[in-house]
Amino acid sequence: MFLFAGVFAKNLVQLPRHEQVSIPISVKATVPSIQQVGTLPCADTALTLVGYVQVGTPPQSLAVQFDTGSDLFWVTSTSCTTATCKQANAFDNTKSRTYKQSVGPTQVTKYAYVDGTNLQCRTNMDVFSLAGIDFGLSNVCEAFTYNTNGGVTDGLIGLGPPKGQLSSADVRLPFQNSNITQVSFYFNRAEGVTGFEAGEITFGTPNLNRTSSGLLYAPITSDRNYWSVLVTSITQGTGSNLLSSPMSVIVDTGTSLTYLPSSLINNMIKGAKVLQTDSKSGIIYLDCTTVKNLPDLVFKIGDATLRIPYQYQIIVDTDYCISMFAVGTETDALLGADFLGSFYTSFDYQGQRIGFANLKDTPSVTIPNKPSGPLNNAATGVFSWLFLIMLNLM
Repeated sequence: MFLFAGVFAKNLVQLPRHEQVSIPISVKATVPSIQQVGTLPCADTALTLVGYVQVGTPPQSLAVQFDTGSDLFWVTSTSCTTATCKQANAFDNTKSRTYKQSVGPTQVTKYAYVDGTNLQCRTNMDVFSLAGIDFGLSNVCEAFTYNTNGGVTDGLIGLGPPKGQLSSADVRLPFQNSNITQVSFYFNRAEGVTGFEAGEITFGTPNLNRTSSGLLYAPITSDRNYWSVLVTSITQGTGSNLLSSPMSVIVDTGTSLTYLPSSLINNMIKGAKVLQTDSKSGIIYLDCTTVKNLPDLVFKIGDATLRIPYQYQIIVDTDYCISMFAVGTETDALLGADFLGSFYTSFDYQGQRIGFANLKDTPSVTIPNKPSGPLNNAATGVFSWLFLIMLNLM
């Protein structure tokens, strides 16, 4: 039996300064009913957060990505022999005393993401824990094929919204049984971060100590099976609204950059000199000496007013500056991890809404003060494998 789960919004951009970098990240879990808190060491992959979960008895630790753009909980299996699987740590069900094979016909899920990652997995059961919280016997999809052109992880936890048909290996099912109603993300973009301060994911009550104010919420829209909200206005400084009408955007922690229509981006970055736009990935390279001409951008989403100064609208790569905004389609838009890194973001399953708050601490960004020369193939080659963004999303 085959179940095709479609194409989902995970989209990793292999940025040079984040290429397979092992930066410790704190993943914090809080269950209000039992006051249990745990912290995990993690790595970041292309700006997105990766943390450890434990599966089986005795527990096997696996580094998984936390992705709000999909809904499947899968891990690499030792039965997988692809080149990608050989780079990952795999779950060995023969070494777990609590492993249970699903009853009935074996269900195979085929899953694909827009960054080209694809896999096939079988759903079975085993105990699962995260940050010291035991979720008990849970469905886990074991990947027996797994291929990717990007950063390799041991698996992925899909944290999609509470709408639509749930996958058989949906991690939200054990979350619902543990009174976890919110999952909140904090990205620390400070330069030279070490230790346990590169980021934090909180399961349960949001950690408002990371914020300068309370969360302001926007309801998720009803037209998609994603965490989608309406952006009602985008302004530059004191300028007029760049939107002719409200724009629906997907809020996705599993995608590196933010994808918007080219007509909108052209107005947003016209203060800086564009060196090149990659036709395949949509990535825009800017002359670093001109990015200071970019005015602050203000996004109005629900009750939240989100201001992004020019320093946080770019990603610095040695002699080049890359816009956090990449060219998508004219009809679909997505806010990725680099956008979310400027704020504290909380995904509320019970309220079916997303909360945003300004950060208490905003790190400085060092921008090269020298002209950027013409781009060569070496400078852009790291992005050449990137994907036709958003075209297959809907």
